[in-house]
This record gives sequence, structure tokens and C-alpha cells, in this order.
Amino acid sequence: MQSKFICPQLSVLEQYQKRPFSGQKLNFCIDMKFLSSKLILLLLLQTVITNAQPPREKINNDKEIVSASLIKCGGRKFNLVLISEYSERERKNVRRLNISQNGTTKKTINSPEYTFIRKSVKTKQGFEISIEYGSRYYYEKRFNFICKQKSFYLNQVKTTTFDKANPEISWKEYNKAIKPSLKLENFLIDEFTTN
Repeated sequence: MQSKFICPQLSVLEQYQKRPFSGQKLNFCIDMKFLSSKLILLLLLQTVITNAQPPREKINNDKEIVSASLIKCGGRKFNLVLISEYSERERKNVRRLNISQNGTTKKTINSPEYTFIRKSVKTKQGFEISIEYGSRYYYEKRFNFICKQKSFYLNQVKTTTFDKANPEISWKEYNKAIKPSLKLENFLIDEFTTN
């Protein structure tokens, strides 16, 4: 008789961050035959509560809002809206980030074919966009935009990269300051994904 397993869903980066670097394969699955039903219920309830996200708002049948933030910069209010939609051309869901002010779109950041915009988050000085890409060689890049002169400027790119076949040896993290800062209107993800 085979055991049943519970396998929580983690992003690629989260899986490798939690991986023990002792050459062992990491198994995120929990063998249910060793756990009582009460403990399993408690674990599932905790997973649901900690992974709960606000309900996504449907724009239409093909699009949904993944996240939305209101950010102030120089007395102005900007809306950051991360949208997911199905692309017929790419045959998968793609995401784009719309940055608008007073109902007018100031910038749309599209994810290139080979990248995925994971999230956009508000920071103390502005906001950050996180993308990931790569199959065997994984990359996560976080673009940090700060508010200055009533606009947003890219001032830093944080990168995490590793070879999925051998993360213990290949794991690298580094920060790159952008000097001079790049104005949001001139930002393209493609310019930062060539390795």
C-alpha cells in the first residue's frame, strides 16, 4: 500500500531557500501515515490561513487583478495594479504592471515572453517589482524604484541566481546600484535580463 503525501506549493526560490545544503534531495511532502488526522487538519488549516490572499478582482473573463497599491510620491498619488491575463500568442497567463495617476496610465511594464512578474510591493521610499525566469539556471530580480522629483526612479537591482542542478555551489546574491538612477518611463525589463 502506497502512502499518501501532502505537498505544499512553493515558488522555485522558496524551495531552494529551504533546501538543506548537505547534498540531500529535499522532500517537501509529508508522509500522512505518520501523522494523526488531527495534526493533518491543523497543518492544513495553518497553511490555508498563512497562504491566504485577498480575493482577486475579475476585470473581465480573461483578466484579473493580482494586486493593487496606492503610492504617494511628491504629493501625487499613483496606482500600481498587477494584472494577469491569458495570452493566446504565448498560450499561458502573462502579467503586466500598470502604473497610473488620476486615471491616466503613466507606464505599463510587460513581462517579456521568458519572464514572469511575481509581485509588486510598496516600500518605504517607493515600490519594488519582482520577476523570475530561467529553467535550469534560475534568476530572481527585484527592481527597487524610489520617489524623487515627483516621479519614480530605478536605483537598485537585487539578483538571486543559481543552477537548479547544483544550488549549493552555484547560489549567488548580489545588488547593483543604478547610477545615474533610471526614470520609470525609460525602464524596460529586457535591458536587465541579459546575463
